[in-house]
Amino acid sequence: MEDRLEISISKTKNIGLIILGALLTLIGFTQSLFGLLYFSKGLSYLFLGMGIIILIGGFAALLLLKGPRIILTKEGLMFNPKTNGFVKWTEVEGYTDFNLNNHHTILIRLKNVDAFIEKQQDEKVKKNMKRILAIRETPISIDPLILEISRSTLKETLHEYLVKYGNA
Repeated sequence: MEDRLEISISKTKNIGLIILGALLTLIGFTQSLFGLLYFSKGLSYLFLGMGIIILIGGFAALLLLKGPRIILTKEGLMFNPKTNGFVKWTEVEGYTDFNLNNHHTILIRLKNVDAFIEKQQDEKVKKNMKRILAIRETPISIDPLILEISRSTLKETLHEYLVKYGNA
């Protein structure tokens, strides 16, 4: 196990999302304009809307989210390097694999959530963390869908770092 591990967004998964978005947009567009497929109007607009959202999100992630998304070191976990989101391993209680409609998110449980949120410098980040805390019971969540590594590998790696460095 390395002392420092940087996990970036997978370009191949992101390109796959862009292709999926383009395909859904095309299906919705052809149905709503030309009536070539035999869907209901509502379903064709759903395809069009979802396709556009996925397409824009894929391009935005490809263009804007450069560099690592997660950095694991012996000191702690940096979950959003651009806003300096950092939590020490000694503050981490554990993690949970949260599943909603077959979409998995890894939630990082903290020992003292309120103190962690108050340590944040940026007021926008504090407000966002409080909003996420009300929804998911933790301010830190990792979406492994578009990361370079799989969800199971990420969970194993988090467990190894937590066992090795969390008891210090």
